[in-house]
Amino acid sequence: MREFLVLTLLVVSGTSGELCITHAMKSLGEMHDFRPAALLQFVWRAVRVGWVWLGVSLMAVAFFSLLAMLSFENVSFVVPVTAISYAAGAVGARVFLRERVNTQRWVGRGPRMPGRDDRVAQPPITRANVIAAAAVPQWASLRRS
Repeated sequence: MREFLVLTLLVVSGTSGELCITHAMKSLGEMHDFRPAALLQFVWRAVRVGWVWLGVSLMAVAFFSLLAMLSFENVSFVVPVTAISYAAGAVGARVFLRERVNTQRWVGRGPRMPGRDDRVAQPPITRANVIAAAAVPQWASLRRS
């Protein structure tokens, strides 16, 4: 139950933060002038947009949720399961940002879903695995000449 709650918080806050930042950047518009004064003016305009602060705050919640989840689950579980955020981002872009998400993008989300992720699960980090991994270079260098 704890894993489900933290994962939900992680996915919802992370995706919501990204959507808020995207909304803020779209409201600010595209930059065309890259001189230092124009860059500072753009940053000053961005700092005054509330969506930026909401997005940064939500992304901070997602980061700390990720740290919390990593404190009681293995990376080999956490990373593939958080791939749900790809699909949540597509849904959020469609619903909240009114973006057109074509069929090709929806199909592209499928391989990223948990259980079918392209990452290879690693064995859990234990003291025995760390000692074994550290010992490999030692006995590999003991070859006879």
